[in-house]
Amino acid sequence: MKKYILSLKSIVLSLYLLLGLTQTSLAQSGSNKNEEYWSNRILNDVSLPEVRKAAEQNNYNIYSNVSAIHPDLLKLLKTWHSESVLFANPNMKYNSTDCVDESLPNRQLIKIFSNENYTFILYNHGGIAFHKHLIWCKLSSKRINDVWICNYFEDISTIQELKRFLKKFSRIHILKNGERFKENRLCY
Repeated sequence: MKKYILSLKSIVLSLYLLLGLTQTSLAQSGSNKNEEYWSNRILNDVSLPEVRKAAEQNNYNIYSNVSAIHPDLLKLLKTWHSESVLFANPNMKYNSTDCVDESLPNRQLIKIFSNENYTFILYNHGGIAFHKHLIWCKLSSKRINDVWICNYFEDISTIQELKRFLKKFSRIHILKNGERFKENRLCY
């Protein structure tokens, strides 16, 4: 059964990546002059080495409440996206499918790892293809000065699992026929 689930996850990931079922590129909404800058930084993994290094720290506080999300991050995400960016707390209802209930948030928090300099936010995102996101923020003087985002399908609930995931993370995917392609859209 476990092998079947892993195979099903692989199929869903392949379809998700091949069909480009991501919701939006940061550069599409046109509401912020810096969207293209952020989009290029994130999709080209400019900050990935620092993200990996940040995950190696052991002084993270763990939160499971939306109130722990940095307010500047929410403001930044709202400038990048035409839809409202709302989070439900873990185990609370949210729009987990493409059947939208306007009264529910469109994302569900899984966990937050945060210290004085860095924050990792993991959450579920519904829609046509259910998926998960990881957002990393670098803080300076308690303000966000760098952001990195990726999609993932694994279960990550500890900092050790996060470290393992980041070590192997790549936006380049190799199909069974050997063809390589790079994710070029950013969903958050």
